[in-house]
Amino acid sequence: MKKNRTNMIINFLNEQPAKILYCDPNCTESRNIKSESLVIERENLIIKLQSYLWDIIIFDIFEKDDINIFKIYKEKHPRTKLVFFSEKEDFNIILSAYQINIDLYLPKLGININYFRCAIELLQEDYSRIIISKNSQLQQMYEFLRFYATKIRSDILITGENGTGKGIIAKAISIIGYMNKPFVVQNCAGIPDTLFESEMFGYEQGAFTGASIKGKIGVIEKADQGLLFLDEIGELPMNQQAKLLRAIQRKVILRVGSSQEKKVNVRFIFATNKKLYEEVQQKNFREDFFYRIKGAEIDIPPLRETKDDIEIMIAVFTARFIKEQSFRQDFSEIILNKKSLEYLKEYNFPGNMRELQKIVYQSLISMLINNSNELTLISPVQIIDNKLEKPDSEVETFWQIIELLENNLIKYRGLTDIFKKPILDHLRTKYNDNRKKIASILGFQDKQTLANEIYRINKKKFPQVNID
Repeated sequence: MKKNRTNMIINFLNEQPAKILYCDPNCTESRNIKSESLVIERENLIIKLQSYLWDIIIFDIFEKDDINIFKIYKEKHPRTKLVFFSEKEDFNIILSAYQINIDLYLPKLGININYFRCAIELLQEDYSRIIISKNSQLQQMYEFLRFYATKIRSDILITGENGTGKGIIAKAISIIGYMNKPFVVQNCAGIPDTLFESEMFGYEQGAFTGASIKGKIGVIEKADQGLLFLDEIGELPMNQQAKLLRAIQRKVILRVGSSQEKKVNVRFIFATNKKLYEEVQQKNFREDFFYRIKGAEIDIPPLRETKDDIEIMIAVFTARFIKEQSFRQDFSEIILNKKSLEYLKEYNFPGNMRELQKIVYQSLISMLINNSNELTLISPVQIIDNKLEKPDSEVETFWQIIELLENNLIKYRGLTDIFKKPILDHLRTKYNDNRKKIASILGFQDKQTLANEIYRINKKKFPQVNID
């Protein structure tokens, strides 16, 4: 089975224009893929690394110290993309790989070759936001994705709960099938009735009071010759569905204030977290609209059905936190508390990967506050004597973030906007709006840059974060 998988990988790499080095401990001899792209055994590893400037290196580690070999190569050649392709799924091994700046980890055991193919093709286009999973259903989803992107022209419906990665899939479709063509994103939730037609179809000069003197191009027209990703399509009111249906069916738009229809060549990707058939039965969604958008389908399984991925993703999110939010970069001695991991696996994750990322980040903040190297995962539901206890971690997290910022341990820019407003408000009060001091704490270049950030955040509307 492993030999067959290796042969399929070699055949795929043989088709690629990039210089790819494939390092596989299961290969017993060097074999040319295409002169510049090789499969090697460990004995030739150093020689091959020194022989070429590689575009991509796909590797497993033969021995523990091999990580350092690739670290040195990456430091010398930062534009080379590294893919850690391994059956090793331990937290520390994956984290150590990310700490040498690999671009992607892929689980090797039982991998779907089309999942592997998609991942490498996307990486060649500088897109590494792959949904990392061992789950066969999720890997097969990438097989459908590639087929839909390259073999057919039907519109696509992506379904899945909140936080499963519907936007990641939509972007991957655009890269694989529509590279260098428009990819326009529109969230359908909460578009006011009065603005719907001007947002979707655009308007002509002077179409209504307050209209721009130049008119406006709608999102459908912006996506002409490319893709329009309509996220949260299930939130669209029924009267707006009726207006959009005609444009989708006939591929024509009529700008507000115009009498001249315009042809567009747009492929639509729809996404929803709702069960649309049930919405139709409950008279919340038009039946004709439902059957029109129900074409090629991709359904993303929730995290509770792919719990074998949790430890892998904890390592990935830990690496992301270190890179984006922490001033401390050396986490080589970090230890994952296995008991807390088992507690976490009992949780159903209604927020899926997005929720898991938040849990990991909160846990890392707590670890830093305690000056510890043990990562104890803060479960939203601690299972103690079969009783469910929900800790109120929001307040605790806010004050932890403040302390870490003031001690120069995490980066303000890596925080989510929902925390930034109360943080700015708190620091402005605490330091009597001393902009120079606050800019220094938050890592801004000067007072004007801080002023721009305050203006940006104050324009946004957020749910209230209770910090009392």
